[in-house]
Amino acid sequence: MEHRSTPGGVEEHRATPGVIEEHRATPGGVEEHRATPGGVEEHRSTPGGVEEHRSTPGGVEEHRSTPGVIEEHTATPGVIEEHRATPGVIEEHRATPGVIEEHRATPGVIEEHRATPGGVEEHRSTPGVIEEHRATPGVIEEHKSTPGVIEEHRATPGVIEEHRATPRGVKETEDQSLCAYVS
Repeated sequence: MEHRSTPGGVEEHRATPGVIEEHRATPGGVEEHRATPGGVEEHRSTPGGVEEHRSTPGGVEEHRSTPGVIEEHTATPGVIEEHRATPGVIEEHRATPGVIEEHRATPGVIEEHRATPGGVEEHRSTPGVIEEHRATPGVIEEHKSTPGVIEEHRATPGVIEEHRATPRGVKETEDQSLCAYVS
């Protein structure tokens, strides 16, 4: 497991629970998340800006949203789905590619994303406020972040990792004692 982070800069996280996950975030800037649990998921978001989400659990899902615009999404598991949004409104997304995924978002407000591809992923985000991300592809990952404030990330891919960072050069806490390898 490799984890790098620069408050008010870039955070990169990699974990391999029989899967590859890469996470980069720039508080008040861009966040990129990639995970491959038997498929590929790529997530990019710019608080108050653009969010792009792609995942391939036996199919391909692409999600793009621009807060202050409208997004509507319809999927075809085992096939290809493309999703684009218009925040300032409400978007609801549900897909079942041998899995159940539910995504709801109200740009400039609250966005909630849940997916269960052999695991559970929950994503909530309030542009310029709080974002929480949980994923369990045979692993548990919890990510909370408040752009320009606090970001907390927990992941258990046969390992437990907890990361907290207060961007803008305020304070960063990385407690190595929280990293425990599980056989």
